[in-house]
Amino acid sequence: MIRIRLAIIIALLFISCKENKASNASLPLQNHSKNTFEQVEEKGKELQNGLIGQKYKSIDEIAEFKNLSSSGIFPIGYLRNNENGYAINKLYNKEKLAYLVFVKVYNYSTNNNGNSTTFKILDLVDFKNEKLKALLMSDNANLFLNSSYFKGKYDDEIITIAKYEGDDQQFYKKIYKAWRADRKKEKIIEIPVDGIKIENMDYGL
Repeated sequence: MIRIRLAIIIALLFISCKENKASNASLPLQNHSKNTFEQVEEKGKELQNGLIGQKYKSIDEIAEFKNLSSSGIFPIGYLRNNENGYAINKLYNKEKLAYLVFVKVYNYSTNNNGNSTTFKILDLVDFKNEKLKALLMSDNANLFLNSSYFKGKYDDEIITIAKYEGDDQQFYKKIYKAWRADRKKEKIIEIPVDGIKIENMDYGL
């Protein structure tokens, strides 16, 4: 009788162990790489939020921009001497695009000596982001500013990543990504690509 009871207890323990193993096997594995990516994305957003609102006369006054170079500003709308306006500043790390910075321009001046022009960071696109870097390196993709048309009308607020389709094309229509540097909202907003085309400035030259 004792032997029968022991056999029953051993059998129950064996079944219990099998059930626990099956239960553990069904648990989803944690995606550590995804968590790491999300952490990087979150840090990038925190950095961007910390930059918004800062003012500078030269980009090296901003700690994050110290080792970067500027290819100059691209006005949005008219930007006249001694007036305020808006622009995009393209910042590079060596030859690689690092940031597109949407700025409010105060007391604009073309005189570099004793320049009183001040820039306020309104928003930015971080091109150190792996997805954007990959997109910009794919399929003859280029970044285009001050050359977009939306539903047939010139629109200099629109920024695009689009395919370079050759000098013999008047307009490029394969748009991968688009943003609007919205002067009313003072933000860069991602927008649909439908209805956008890019004028080829070298066409007919």
